[in-house]
Amino acid sequence: MVAAAAAEEAHHSVALEVGMAAVSVGIAVIGFLIAYTTYAKKSDRAERVAAQFKGLYQALLNKWYVDELYDALWVNRAKDLGRGLWRFDSRIVDGLVNETAAGTVRSAVGSGWWDRWIVDGLVRFAGGFVKTASWPIRLSETGYTQNYALVMIVGVLVLVGYVLWGTL
Repeated sequence: MVAAAAAEEAHHSVALEVGMAAVSVGIAVIGFLIAYTTYAKKSDRAERVAAQFKGLYQALLNKWYVDELYDALWVNRAKDLGRGLWRFDSRIVDGLVNETAAGTVRSAVGSGWWDRWIVDGLVRFAGGFVKTASWPIRLSETGYTQNYALVMIVGVLVLVGYVLWGTL
């Protein structure tokens, strides 16, 4: 029973709703007429009211300074944060990346020098040494069978000569 009474109290009559709508429309029409007579007909009413209520006029003209307050509290602080993060990124993060890259390049230059002059130099030296030391042997190593047979015959003759020379 109490719930039913509360539900009935919550409903307003149609006449009350129509009356409230009429008052709202009436206020809007009055505001439109005041604005029309003040601004569209080029009367001096706006200048007189602005001069009479100078502080209130400035506050209304600047929308109670809500935009300026919003800019000061949020927009400018977000810009400051963005600038700070940009400085951090450009100086710390990019600096670290750039220094790492420069260190890598220096390391690569040093490694390239070491590889070219020490490692490759030792390989070239070893190859050149073997090539130079093997020069006399390369003259006798021709790959022809008749040359090898000739060397064996000369060797046998030298050996026979040595043996015969030793017995005399």
